[in-house]
Amino acid sequence: MKDKILQPMRNVLEKITQSRVGRWLHKIRMSLSAQTKMTLLTVVGFTVVFIGIGVVTVTQFQRIIYGDAERRVSQPFQPNQGVVNGVVSADIIDYTSSIKKKIALPKADVFYVKYYDDTWYMFRRHGDQVSYQNVEVEHRTVELVTNRMLLIFSLSEVALLAMAVALSRANMVPILRSWKQQKTFVADAAHEFKTPMTVIQNNLERMLEHPNDTVMDQVESVANSLTEVRHLNNLTGDLLTLAQADADVQLFAFAEVDVADIAREVHDIFS
Repeated sequence: MKDKILQPMRNVLEKITQSRVGRWLHKIRMSLSAQTKMTLLTVVGFTVVFIGIGVVTVTQFQRIIYGDAERRVSQPFQPNQGVVNGVVSADIIDYTSSIKKKIALPKADVFYVKYYDDTWYMFRRHGDQVSYQNVEVEHRTVELVTNRMLLIFSLSEVALLAMAVALSRANMVPILRSWKQQKTFVADAAHEFKTPMTVIQNNLERMLEHPNDTVMDQVESVANSLTEVRHLNNLTGDLLTLAQADADVQLFAFAEVDVADIAREVHDIFS
């Protein structure tokens, strides 16, 4: 069942990736640095979060402001009309053809806020009847607060976004430095390995050119090769030590020693 749901999404993603736009986006993504990608992800993430928070906040605020008007336009279609729990019923008119031309209310039992007769009203159609309530004050309040909230959210997003970008760039500095050091280390290690291996290869090729020589005849080449092999062993040991250090492996076992015993032992050897 899960595969049936996800398969169409995979097909769409594959089509997008294989299309000209997908190749163009892939090319752009590959041309961007890691720091730029992190910055763009931060911008997109903050924008999505703030849009979601803004929509939810504005929706809840509208429900609070229009709450009394909604109760009033709903009251005429309730069994108990008039004043119920302090709520005064709104006025009712017939939803005639002339009203339909002026006010479009396609769905029944849905609240509509529309501009009619130089003011704002809330309407609710129930069958062939429409209840209405003047919401000019509420509408102005919603518009004012919505604009203010939009400004506040925009400034907050810009401020937090600037802080996030600055922090992400600051956090990327040691990563980029480590990456650069790693590249330099790999290049140096490759050079250090290449030199002794080249010497060993040259010595072996020289020895192959004289297959009838004895070991004593090629002792210099053999000695040079052994020296370079020891060099390679030392390099390999150093790399293993570095790998163990990065893996937080304990390299040394520290313990208390008697310096006097060491001094006496050295003295006895030299004596």
